[in-house]
Amino acid sequence: MARMQILNVSEKAALDNPPIFDFRERKKFFEFPKPLLELANSLRNPVYQVCFLVSCGYFRVARRFFSPVDFLTQKRIQIPRARTLSGLIRSGLHERKAELIAMMDSNLTDETRCLLDDLFSSPDDQKHYRLTLLKKMSQSTKPSRIKECIADYKVLFILYKQLDSIFSVLDLGHAGIRYYAGSVIKIAHIPIAASF
Repeated sequence: MARMQILNVSEKAALDNPPIFDFRERKKFFEFPKPLLELANSLRNPVYQVCFLVSCGYFRVARRFFSPVDFLTQKRIQIPRARTLSGLIRSGLHERKAELIAMMDSNLTDETRCLLDDLFSSPDDQKHYRLTLLKKMSQSTKPSRIKECIADYKVLFILYKQLDSIFSVLDLGHAGIRYYAGSVIKIAHIPIAASF
């Protein structure tokens, strides 16, 4: 008796192999919530962290797990070591950073540049950059504090209006903005006296 063939060859390959994503799909399916990223960071080995996140991304789409190591072995692709993989990621980030800098250079007006440079100046009575002071909104109900908050929001609104078109050109997405904001926050904590 002949075996019943439920799937043809291409359907079987589509079922057995992980889906292939374009840029937008990768961006969509591999953007993870903070708790999942924290869980991945709790794994000791960077290879396990990457494999865990890749497996989660594919599971979101196919509702089944694919082993990245099995897939690479099956296709006879050499599995990179953690140092090689982190080096590739680092060089990719540097390339992307260079692209973003070039886009910013071509899209920032002189007025917007002055607004951004002003964020890294300090008021006379403060030791920290203006950017550091803007990110700390007071919850006080005192009229003087409320006026300060309103002034800060006005500055932020002007900056947002000036930079909105640039954000759309850069197309960073929420995760990209958080990544670069984290870098700025780390830099902004350095007192001005220590930066010279």
